[in-house]
Amino acid sequence: MIDSIVDKINYRFIQNKDSFNFFINHKANARHTLKTGMYTDAYHFNFTDSIYNQDGNNRFKTRIDHQGVDVLLQPFAQWQFKPLATLSLTAGLRGQYFTLSNSFAIEPRAGIDWQFAEKQSLSFGFGMHSQIQPTYIYFQRQYGANGSYRLPNEDLGFTRSNHYVLGYDLSLGRNLRLKAETYFQKLYDLPVEKEPSSYSIINEGNTFARFFPDELVNEGTGRNYGLELTLEKFFSNSFFYMFTGSLYDATYVASNGKRYNSDFNGNYMLNLLGTKEFKWGEKNKHTFGVGGKVTWGGGQRYTPVDTAASEAAGEVVGIDSLRNSKQFKDYFRADIKLNYAICRRQPKGAQGEPARLPADLLLQGGFLMLVSL
Repeated sequence: MIDSIVDKINYRFIQNKDSFNFFINHKANARHTLKTGMYTDAYHFNFTDSIYNQDGNNRFKTRIDHQGVDVLLQPFAQWQFKPLATLSLTAGLRGQYFTLSNSFAIEPRAGIDWQFAEKQSLSFGFGMHSQIQPTYIYFQRQYGANGSYRLPNEDLGFTRSNHYVLGYDLSLGRNLRLKAETYFQKLYDLPVEKEPSSYSIINEGNTFARFFPDELVNEGTGRNYGLELTLEKFFSNSFFYMFTGSLYDATYVASNGKRYNSDFNGNYMLNLLGTKEFKWGEKNKHTFGVGGKVTWGGGQRYTPVDTAASEAAGEVVGIDSLRNSKQFKDYFRADIKLNYAICRRQPKGAQGEPARLPADLLLQGGFLMLVSL
Protein backbone atom coordinates (compact mmCIF):
# COMPACT_ATOMS: atom_id res chain seq x y z
CA MET A 1 0.00 0.00 0.00
CA ILE A 2 1.30 3.44 -0.92
CA ASP A 3 -0.07 4.92 2.31
CA SER A 4 2.21 2.63 4.34
CA ILE A 5 5.43 3.91 2.76
CA VAL A 6 7.47 5.97 5.23
CA ASP A 7 9.41 8.95 3.89
CA LYS A 8 12.70 8.22 5.66
CA ILE A 9 14.54 11.35 4.61
CA ASN A 10 13.27 14.92 4.73
CA TYR A 11 15.57 17.80 3.93
CA ARG A 12 15.79 21.31 2.47
CA PHE A 13 19.16 22.80 1.57
CA ILE A 14 18.99 26.38 0.33
CA GLN A 15 22.21 28.35 0.02
CA ASN A 16 22.54 31.71 -1.71
CA LYS A 17 25.67 33.77 -2.14
CA ASP A 18 26.05 37.54 -2.55
CA SER A 19 29.45 38.67 -3.83
CA PHE A 20 31.08 42.07 -3.74
CA ASN A 21 34.51 42.47 -5.30
CA PHE A 22 36.74 45.43 -5.97
CA PHE A 23 40.35 45.98 -6.97
CA ILE A 24 42.75 48.82 -7.69
CA ASN A 25 45.30 48.41 -10.45
CA HIS A 26 48.27 50.80 -10.57
CA LYS A 27 50.94 50.70 -13.26
CA ALA A 28 53.87 52.61 -11.81
CA ASN A 29 55.90 52.30 -15.01
CA ALA A 30 56.63 49.83 -17.79
CA ARG A 31 58.24 47.41 -15.33
CA HIS A 32 56.15 47.63 -12.17
CA THR A 33 52.43 46.95 -11.75
CA LEU A 34 50.59 46.79 -8.43
CA LYS A 35 47.13 45.35 -7.84
CA THR A 36 45.18 45.13 -4.60
CA GLY A 37 41.59 44.46 -3.69
CA MET A 38 39.05 42.42 -1.78
CA TYR A 39 36.69 39.54 -2.56
CA THR A 40 33.67 39.37 -0.26
CA ASP A 41 31.17 36.50 -0.29
CA ALA A 42 28.10 36.49 1.98
CA TYR A 43 26.54 33.03 2.34
CA HIS A 44 22.84 32.83 3.22
CA PHE A 45 21.97 29.45 4.76
CA ASN A 46 18.58 27.80 5.17
CA PHE A 47 19.34 24.17 6.01
CA THR A 48 16.91 21.62 7.42
CA ASP A 49 17.63 17.90 7.39
CA SER A 50 16.04 15.04 9.29
CA ILE A 51 15.95 11.26 9.04
CA TYR A 52 13.45 8.68 10.22
CA ASN A 53 14.44 7.32 13.61
CA GLN A 54 14.78 3.55 13.29
CA ASP A 55 14.22 2.85 17.01
CA GLY A 56 10.76 4.40 16.90
CA ASN A 57 11.25 6.83 19.81
CA ASN A 58 10.63 9.78 17.54
CA ARG A 59 9.34 9.85 14.01
CA PHE A 60 12.20 12.01 12.76
CA LYS A 61 15.61 12.93 14.14
CA THR A 62 16.89 16.34 13.12
CA ARG A 63 20.41 16.22 11.71
CA ILE A 64 20.68 19.88 10.66
CA ASP A 65 18.54 22.93 11.36
CA HIS A 66 20.24 26.25 10.67
CA GLN A 67 19.33 29.63 9.22
CA GLY A 68 21.79 32.50 9.08
CA VAL A 69 24.42 34.50 7.20
CA ASP A 70 28.20 34.14 7.30
CA VAL A 71 30.89 35.97 5.35
CA LEU A 72 34.14 34.93 3.65
CA LEU A 73 36.61 37.84 3.26
CA GLN A 74 39.60 37.57 0.90
CA PRO A 75 41.87 40.64 0.72
CA PHE A 76 44.84 40.39 -1.65
CA ALA A 77 47.82 42.31 -3.01
CA GLN A 78 49.96 41.50 -6.05
CA TRP A 79 53.12 42.94 -7.57
CA GLN A 80 54.36 42.24 -11.10
CA PHE A 81 57.91 43.09 -12.14
CA LYS A 82 59.24 42.91 -15.71
CA PRO A 83 63.02 43.41 -15.62
CA LEU A 84 63.24 42.29 -19.27
CA ALA A 85 60.83 42.07 -22.15
CA THR A 86 61.19 38.28 -21.97
CA LEU A 87 61.02 37.89 -18.18
CA SER A 88 58.11 38.49 -15.82
CA LEU A 89 58.06 37.99 -12.03
CA THR A 90 54.89 38.01 -9.94
CA ALA A 91 54.53 37.90 -6.15
CA GLY A 92 51.46 38.28 -4.02
CA LEU A 93 49.73 37.72 -0.72
CA ARG A 94 46.13 36.70 -0.10
CA GLY A 95 44.28 36.51 3.18
CA GLN A 96 41.11 34.60 4.05
CA TYR A 97 38.77 34.96 7.00
CA PHE A 98 35.55 32.97 7.47
CA THR A 99 33.22 34.32 10.14
CA LEU A 100 31.38 31.03 10.72
CA SER A 101 34.36 29.04 12.00
CA ASN A 102 36.54 32.05 12.87
CA SER A 103 39.20 30.64 10.51
CA PHE A 104 42.04 32.80 9.19
CA ALA A 105 44.75 32.09 6.61
CA ILE A 106 47.66 33.93 4.96
CA GLU A 107 48.61 32.65 1.50
CA PRO A 108 51.85 33.74 -0.23
CA ARG A 109 52.06 33.12 -3.98
CA ALA A 110 54.75 33.68 -6.60
CA GLY A 111 55.43 32.95 -10.24
CA ILE A 112 57.97 33.45 -13.01
CA ASP A 113 57.51 33.44 -16.79
CA TRP A 114 60.62 33.35 -19.00
CA GLN A 115 60.59 33.44 -22.79
CA PHE A 116 64.03 31.95 -23.37
CA ALA A 117 63.65 31.61 -27.17
CA GLU A 118 61.57 33.25 -29.88
CA LYS A 119 58.81 30.63 -29.75
CA GLN A 120 59.44 28.95 -26.40
CA SER A 121 58.84 29.86 -22.78
CA LEU A 122 59.07 28.32 -19.32
CA SER A 123 56.96 29.13 -16.29
CA PHE A 124 56.97 28.15 -12.63
CA GLY A 125 54.48 28.97 -9.93
CA PHE A 126 54.02 28.32 -6.22
CA GLY A 127 51.02 29.15 -4.11
CA MET A 128 49.39 28.37 -0.79
CA HIS A 129 45.62 27.89 -0.97
CA SER A 130 42.84 27.52 1.59
CA GLN A 131 39.25 26.37 1.20
CA ILE A 132 36.16 26.32 3.39
CA GLN A 133 34.37 23.02 3.96
CA PRO A 134 31.04 21.92 2.42
CA THR A 135 28.86 24.25 4.44
CA TYR A 136 26.31 21.74 5.74
CA ILE A 137 29.12 19.92 7.59
CA TYR A 138 29.50 22.86 10.01
CA PHE A 139 25.89 22.51 11.22
CA GLN A 140 25.67 18.74 11.66
CA ARG A 141 24.25 17.75 15.03
CA GLN A 142 25.67 15.05 17.30
CA TYR A 143 23.24 13.74 19.93
CA GLY A 144 24.01 12.56 23.45
CA ALA A 145 22.31 9.82 25.45
CA ASN A 146 19.87 12.28 27.06
CA GLY A 147 18.72 13.70 23.71
CA SER A 148 20.76 16.90 23.88
CA TYR A 149 22.99 17.77 20.96
CA ARG A 150 26.07 19.78 20.02
CA LEU A 151 27.68 20.95 16.78
CA PRO A 152 31.07 19.19 16.80
CA ASN A 153 32.22 20.57 13.44
CA GLU A 154 31.28 24.25 13.68
CA ASP A 155 34.90 25.24 14.40
CA LEU A 156 36.51 23.29 11.54
CA GLY A 157 39.37 25.20 9.94
CA PHE A 158 40.25 25.57 6.28
CA THR A 159 41.52 22.75 4.12
CA ARG A 160 44.99 23.90 3.05
CA SER A 161 47.33 23.02 0.20
CA ASN A 162 50.64 23.98 -1.39
CA HIS A 163 50.67 24.03 -5.20
CA TYR A 164 53.73 23.75 -7.45
CA VAL A 165 53.40 24.08 -11.24
CA LEU A 166 56.08 23.89 -13.96
CA GLY A 167 55.05 24.73 -17.52
CA TYR A 168 56.53 24.74 -21.03
CA ASP A 169 54.98 26.59 -23.99
CA LEU A 170 55.96 26.10 -27.64
CA SER A 171 54.58 28.02 -30.62
CA LEU A 172 54.37 25.65 -33.60
CA GLY A 173 53.19 28.31 -36.01
CA ARG A 174 51.05 31.38 -36.26
CA ASN A 175 47.93 29.59 -35.01
CA LEU A 176 49.21 26.43 -33.34
CA ARG A 177 50.50 26.02 -29.78
CA LEU A 178 51.75 23.13 -27.64
CA LYS A 179 51.71 23.45 -23.87
CA ALA A 180 52.93 21.00 -21.20
CA GLU A 181 52.47 21.32 -17.45
CA THR A 182 53.47 19.17 -14.53
CA TYR A 183 52.15 19.83 -11.05
CA PHE A 184 52.31 18.67 -7.46
CA GLN A 185 49.81 19.54 -4.73
CA LYS A 186 50.42 18.84 -1.06
CA LEU A 187 47.16 18.87 0.91
CA TYR A 188 46.99 19.17 4.68
CA ASP A 189 44.51 20.04 7.44
CA LEU A 190 41.97 17.85 5.62
CA PRO A 191 38.98 17.11 7.88
CA VAL A 192 38.93 13.42 8.86
CA GLU A 193 37.01 11.59 11.56
CA LYS A 194 38.35 11.94 15.09
CA GLU A 195 38.04 8.19 15.60
CA PRO A 196 40.19 6.07 13.24
CA SER A 197 38.40 5.46 9.93
CA SER A 198 38.89 5.80 6.15
CA TYR A 199 36.70 8.91 5.83
CA SER A 200 38.07 12.17 4.42
CA ILE A 201 36.19 15.26 3.36
CA ILE A 202 38.29 15.30 0.18
CA ASN A 203 35.71 12.95 -1.35
CA GLU A 204 32.77 15.31 -0.80
CA GLY A 205 31.15 16.61 -3.98
CA ASN A 206 31.75 13.51 -6.07
CA THR A 207 28.00 12.80 -6.16
CA PHE A 208 24.77 14.48 -5.07
CA ALA A 209 24.82 12.36 -1.91
CA ARG A 210 25.38 13.98 1.48
CA PHE A 211 27.55 12.30 4.08
CA PHE A 212 27.17 12.73 7.84
CA PRO A 213 30.42 11.61 9.46
CA ASP A 214 31.18 11.67 13.17
CA GLU A 215 33.19 14.46 14.77
CA LEU A 216 35.87 15.78 12.40
CA VAL A 217 39.36 17.17 13.00
CA ASN A 218 41.78 18.97 10.64
CA GLU A 219 44.42 16.23 10.73
CA GLY A 220 44.21 14.51 7.32
CA THR A 221 46.67 14.85 4.44
CA GLY A 222 46.65 14.22 0.70
CA ARG A 223 48.62 14.64 -2.49
CA ASN A 224 47.86 15.19 -6.16
CA TYR A 225 50.38 15.14 -8.98
CA GLY A 226 50.24 14.80 -12.73
CA LEU A 227 51.18 15.83 -16.25
CA GLU A 228 48.96 17.75 -18.69
CA LEU A 229 49.48 18.27 -22.44
CA THR A 230 47.52 20.70 -24.63
CA LEU A 231 47.67 21.10 -28.41
CA GLU A 232 45.59 24.07 -29.54
CA LYS A 233 44.88 25.43 -33.01
CA PHE A 234 43.47 28.95 -32.66
CA PHE A 235 40.45 29.96 -34.72
CA SER A 236 41.59 30.73 -38.26
CA ASN A 237 40.44 29.73 -41.73
CA SER A 238 37.01 29.17 -40.16
CA PHE A 239 37.97 26.36 -37.79
CA PHE A 240 39.74 25.52 -34.55
CA TYR A 241 40.53 22.43 -32.50
CA MET A 242 42.05 21.59 -29.14
CA PHE A 243 43.35 18.35 -27.67
CA THR A 244 44.13 17.91 -23.98
CA GLY A 245 45.45 14.88 -22.18
CA SER A 246 46.35 14.34 -18.55
CA LEU A 247 47.86 11.62 -16.39
CA TYR A 248 47.43 12.08 -12.65
CA ASP A 249 47.23 10.45 -9.24
CA ALA A 250 45.11 11.66 -6.31
CA THR A 251 45.32 10.01 -2.88
CA TYR A 252 44.83 10.88 0.79
CA VAL A 253 45.71 9.61 4.26
CA ALA A 254 42.79 9.18 6.68
CA SER A 255 42.71 9.18 10.48
CA ASN A 256 43.49 5.44 10.56
CA GLY A 257 46.90 6.23 9.04
CA LYS A 258 46.22 4.43 5.74
CA ARG A 259 46.48 5.90 2.23
CA TYR A 260 43.50 5.62 -0.15
CA ASN A 261 42.58 6.60 -3.67
CA SER A 262 40.30 9.64 -3.70
CA ASP A 263 36.90 9.26 -5.36
CA PHE A 264 38.18 11.33 -8.27
CA ASN A 265 41.32 9.29 -8.98
CA GLY A 266 40.57 8.13 -12.53
CA ASN A 267 44.30 8.41 -13.41
CA TYR A 268 43.82 9.78 -16.93
CA MET A 269 41.58 12.06 -19.01
CA LEU A 270 41.53 12.83 -22.76
CA ASN A 271 39.53 15.60 -24.48
CA LEU A 272 39.22 16.55 -28.15
CA LEU A 273 37.02 19.40 -29.37
CA GLY A 274 36.70 21.48 -32.50
CA THR A 275 34.42 23.58 -34.70
CA LYS A 276 34.22 24.32 -38.42
CA GLU A 277 32.21 27.22 -39.87
CA PHE A 278 30.84 27.61 -43.40
CA LYS A 279 29.80 31.04 -44.72
CA TRP A 280 27.83 32.00 -47.82
CA GLY A 281 25.53 34.61 -49.24
CA GLU A 282 25.95 38.36 -49.71
CA LYS A 283 28.81 39.52 -47.48
CA ASN A 284 28.84 36.06 -45.90
CA LYS A 285 25.71 36.87 -43.93
CA HIS A 286 24.87 33.18 -43.43
CA THR A 287 26.98 31.01 -41.13
CA PHE A 288 26.59 27.30 -40.50
CA GLY A 289 28.77 25.61 -37.92
CA VAL A 290 29.40 22.03 -36.93
CA GLY A 291 31.37 21.16 -33.83
CA GLY A 292 31.99 18.35 -31.45
CA LYS A 293 33.66 17.22 -28.27
CA VAL A 294 34.88 13.80 -27.18
CA THR A 295 35.85 12.96 -23.60
CA TRP A 296 37.42 9.72 -22.40
CA GLY A 297 38.57 9.22 -18.85
CA GLY A 298 39.31 6.65 -16.21
CA GLY A 299 36.38 5.61 -14.06
CA GLN A 300 35.79 7.07 -10.62
CA ARG A 301 36.52 5.06 -7.49
CA TYR A 302 33.83 3.67 -5.19
CA THR A 303 33.39 1.72 -1.99
CA PRO A 304 31.47 -1.60 -1.74
CA VAL A 305 28.24 -1.30 0.25
CA ASP A 306 27.86 -2.89 3.67
CA THR A 307 24.34 -4.28 3.22
CA ALA A 308 23.67 -5.15 6.86
CA ALA A 309 24.92 -1.80 8.18
CA SER A 310 22.95 0.08 5.52
CA GLU A 311 19.71 -1.67 6.46
CA ALA A 312 20.29 -0.89 10.13
CA ALA A 313 21.12 2.77 9.49
CA GLY A 314 18.40 3.37 6.91
CA GLU A 315 20.93 4.82 4.44
CA VAL A 316 23.91 3.67 2.40
CA VAL A 317 26.94 2.63 4.48
CA GLY A 318 30.18 1.53 2.81
CA ILE A 319 32.65 -1.11 3.99
CA ASP A 320 35.21 1.10 5.70
CA SER A 321 38.18 -1.23 5.18
CA LEU A 322 37.49 -1.34 1.41
CA ARG A 323 37.25 2.42 0.86
CA ASN A 324 37.59 3.17 -2.89
CA SER A 325 38.93 -0.30 -3.61
CA LYS A 326 36.66 -0.58 -6.68
CA GLN A 327 36.62 1.46 -9.90
CA PHE A 328 33.84 2.14 -12.38
CA LYS A 329 34.34 1.45 -16.08
CA ASP A 330 35.99 4.12 -18.22
CA TYR A 331 33.86 7.17 -18.97
CA PHE A 332 33.21 8.05 -22.62
CA ARG A 333 31.09 10.89 -23.95
CA ALA A 334 30.66 12.38 -27.42
CA ASP A 335 28.75 15.60 -28.19
CA ILE A 336 27.89 17.09 -31.58
CA LYS A 337 26.53 20.62 -32.04
CA LEU A 338 25.08 22.19 -35.19
CA ASN A 339 24.31 25.91 -35.37
CA TYR A 340 23.13 28.43 -37.92
CA ALA A 341 23.24 32.24 -37.72
CA ILE A 342 22.32 35.24 -39.86
CA CYS A 343 24.25 38.51 -39.67
CA ARG A 344 21.81 41.35 -40.42
CA ARG A 345 22.95 44.64 -41.89
CA GLN A 346 22.61 47.76 -39.74
CA PRO A 347 20.61 50.75 -41.06
CA LYS A 348 22.70 53.50 -42.59
CA GLY A 349 24.18 55.78 -39.95
CA ALA A 350 23.89 53.18 -37.19
CA GLN A 351 26.88 52.78 -34.91
CA GLY A 352 28.48 49.58 -33.64
CA GLU A 353 28.95 46.07 -34.89
CA PRO A 354 26.57 44.41 -37.36
CA ALA A 355 23.63 42.73 -35.64
CA ARG A 356 24.06 38.98 -35.38
CA LEU A 357 21.24 36.66 -34.45
CA PRO A 358 22.60 34.29 -31.80
CA ALA A 359 22.72 30.70 -33.00
CA ASP A 360 20.92 29.35 -29.97
CA LEU A 361 17.97 31.64 -30.62
CA LEU A 362 17.61 31.05 -34.34
CA LEU A 363 18.49 27.41 -34.83
CA GLN A 364 20.39 24.87 -32.86
CA GLY A 365 20.34 21.16 -33.41
CA GLY A 366 22.34 18.20 -32.32
CA PHE A 367 22.38 15.12 -30.18
CA LEU A 368 24.14 13.73 -27.16
CA MET A 369 25.54 10.22 -27.00
CA LEU A 370 26.61 8.54 -23.78
CA VAL A 371 28.49 5.26 -23.89
CA SER A 372 29.80 3.26 -20.94
CA LEU A 373 32.78 1.08 -21.80
